Amino acid sequence: MEKRCFEGLTEIKPITVGKNSWIGEKSTILAGVTIGDFATVGAASVVTKDVPSDCLACGNPAVVKKNYALQPQNDEN
Repeated sequence: MEKRCFEGLTEIKPITVGKNSWIGEKSTILAGVTIGDFATVGAASVVTKDVPSDCLACGNPAVVKKNYALQPQNDEN
C-alpha cells in the first residue's frame, strides 16, 4: 500500500481561538495562527496571520479592518 503524506511537513502547529471570538462561515485558518479574545473573523476569510484581541478581520488574506479596543467608550445613558 502506498504511503500518502506530505513530504517535509512533519511539524504540527496548533490553532488557538480566544474566548468569545466569532469565526464566519467558510473561513480558513492556517496552522499556527492565534485568534485573540473577542475577535471577529468575517465569512469566507483566509486567516494567514494572528488576529489581535478586540478586532475585526476579513478578506483573502484576512487583514484587520477595525480595532474595537482603540475606540472611546461612551458612558452616557
